[in-house]
Amino acid sequence: MHFSQQLTTRYVLSLLAKIGRRHYEKGKPYTLDELAASYRLPANALEHCLGLLVALDVLAETDEPKPSYIPALPLDTTTVAEVLQRVETYQPPGTYAPALGADEEIVAIEAAGGSGRDRALGGLTLKQLAAGDSSEVVPA
Repeated sequence: MHFSQQLTTRYVLSLLAKIGRRHYEKGKPYTLDELAASYRLPANALEHCLGLLVALDVLAETDEPKPSYIPALPLDTTTVAEVLQRVETYQPPGTYAPALGADEEIVAIEAAGGSGRDRALGGLTLKQLAAGDSSEVVPA
């Protein structure tokens, strides 16, 4: 089961906030089943998002019979914009990505969207996201 790109982005950020909060509270890391129960979703609905975060080296799986998820990056220096950039540009192994050859105006639109979002996020870190501190976010 896969979410749309917009829902994937929302769940990625939500999962990072939830896992980050637990990390800073020094609590036991979440398992897939615990996360699924907290969102009231089947486990396979979150597997794609968690797998993506592991593939991007944002999260790591613990080496236990029931793996749990822990941060693989320093949350206090990694920005939300960096994670979003990784998510948007991820190319799964074994997939074909031909050169798009986009027109200059399309490239400019894509760049403007990303840079506008990055400015709006104002350097918000994953630690701030986990703490619920969005004071650096500039409303659009």
